Amino acid sequence: MWERTRHSISTLVVIGAAAVLLVTTVTTLAGPTEAATSIPWVKMGYKDGPIAIPDLVGQVAALPLPAGKYVVSAKLYLSSGDTDGASAYCRLRVGNSWDDSAQVATVGTNMVETMALSAASSLSAPGNVTLRCQDYGDGVTANWIKITAIRAGALKVVPLD
Repeated sequence: MWERTRHSISTLVVIGAAAVLLVTTVTTLAGPTEAATSIPWVKMGYKDGPIAIPDLVGQVAALPLPAGKYVVSAKLYLSSGDTDGASAYCRLRVGNSWDDSAQVATVGTNMVETMALSAASSLSAPGNVTLRCQDYGDGVTANWIKITAIRAGALKVVPLD
């Protein structure tokens, strides 16, 4: 009787270990999921640059996000080789939402200008936070770009007093 019980326990241990190994292998092969399951959930992307800002509005950086409610911010600095100074316009947009921010900065030779932008929106499906800019001079570049998205359980955007 004892031998039979001991054999059954040994068999269960081997089966359990094999199951753990299988689950670990499948999880490792599949990689981490992008699904934001806990609140708050934070994702930060970076692009060091320099990134040439186009003469017509164009995407400079993007951060893909799963569906959810987000507060996002972006930081970058602009530089230019134009001795007369140059301007650039940037807009941060969350998915297809019209929630955005814009700023115009003027930079000259050996000068830099920091931009900080923020927006908030809900994404009903996976989407992107995009940073789009336009150069109004010669040779404006974006540098040390950071985009941070914080997923919230609830999101309320209100006017300030």
